[in-house]
Amino acid sequence: MPETSAPHPRSFSVKFIKFSLLLILAFSPLCGLAQGRFMYGFTCGINLGSRYEVPSSDGFSSYSTGRNIGALAGLEIGYYNWDHFSYSAQILFDQKSFQKPGYFNGEKHLINYIEIPVVIKMPVINGEWKLYVFAGPTIGLLIDTYPDANYDFGIYGGIGFLHSFSKNIDLFFQAGYAYGLADVSGPIFSDAEHYKEYSRDIRINFGLLFGKE
Repeated sequence: MPETSAPHPRSFSVKFIKFSLLLILAFSPLCGLAQGRFMYGFTCGINLGSRYEVPSSDGFSSYSTGRNIGALAGLEIGYYNWDHFSYSAQILFDQKSFQKPGYFNGEKHLINYIEIPVVIKMPVINGEWKLYVFAGPTIGLLIDTYPDANYDFGIYGGIGFLHSFSKNIDLFFQAGYAYGLADVSGPIFSDAEHYKEYSRDIRINFGLLFGKE
C-alpha cells in the first residue's frame, strides 16, 4: 500500500501564523484599540485528552478513546477591551493524553506538545465579574519523538470568567474544547492510507493577567 505524506509541520505553522494575523487584523477595528490595554500573565490547568479514529477499509473501527488527564501550563499575552472584542495568544506546555483498549495493553499515553491557541474573546456579561466566550485556531507542535503522534491543528472554543482584583490584576478561569483537524496518528500508521486519528481535548485552566491603564 502506498505511503501517504502529511504536510510538513513548518509549512503548516506558517499558514497558522498568517491565518492568526488575518484574524487579529479583521477584528482589530472592533476591539477599540484606543480604549483597551495590553496584558500578560501565566496560566495552568489540565487537559482531558482523547482521540477519535475514523472508519477505514483496513479493519479499524471508529470510536473515541477514554479521556485521561495531562498537564497544561504556560504564558498568555493579549489586547483586552471588554466593551468590544479582545484577543489573546497563549504559549503552553500541553500534555495530550489518550488510551486505547487493546493498544499497548491499554496503557495511558502522554505526549508533550507546545500548544499555541490564538483566540478572539467576546464579552457576554461585563462588570467586576465578566463572562465571555472565545474561539480561534490552535496549533500543537510536537516536542516528543513518539511513533503514534504528529503535529496538531484545530479549532478551539469555550467560555470563561474573569474577575478584576484591581486596575492592574485580573484572575480568569476558562474551559474549552479543542476539535482537532489534522491527522495525529504518526509515522507508525503511515502505511495505512485510510486510517486517521484526530485529537478531541477538553482544556480547563486558570491564570493571572497583569497590565497598566
